[in-house]
Amino acid sequence: MWPFGPPSRPAGAGKMKELLTIRIATMRVVSRPAVLMCRGLGSCVGVAIWDPVRKVGGMAHILLPSEDSSVNREPELKFADRGLIALVEAMEKRGCLRKDMRAKLAGGSRMFTSTTKSIVSVIGDRNVTAVKQVLQALGVAIAGEDTGGSKGRNMIFDTEDGSVTITTVMGEQYNI
Repeated sequence: MWPFGPPSRPAGAGKMKELLTIRIATMRVVSRPAVLMCRGLGSCVGVAIWDPVRKVGGMAHILLPSEDSSVNREPELKFADRGLIALVEAMEKRGCLRKDMRAKLAGGSRMFTSTTKSIVSVIGDRNVTAVKQVLQALGVAIAGEDTGGSKGRNMIFDTEDGSVTITTVMGEQYNI
């Protein structure tokens, strides 16, 4: 079920962690070892937030920068401004503190070619900018990112250690 192979595990590692797919406009927070994954990130942005002190991790799959960028305002988690606030608040309910949270981002590609800078052709750029602005406003530090370009990605977040692995359709696999 792993796209392009599973993230590596140390020799002698225990049982396989639960794999939870974070679909578009959803989020999840866990306080146990698990693997959270956003598949097929193009112009969408996957955001993994890790609290290393409390060993709590969460992930959101952001579709659009803000409510202002959409006629349809539901589900609210699809927007950077609403989805990330909900994710951080859900982590705070598990005892996390914003000062300890570290975010990693992936996606925000230019998946649609255009000779003009139409709203569709730059939506990935706008998503990344919005995510960074919201995280800054919330006081959550960004620890790494793999954004932009023109490639699709999968983002795989291990909540046991906070590591994030990126896989691409070109067979690349690397950590951010």
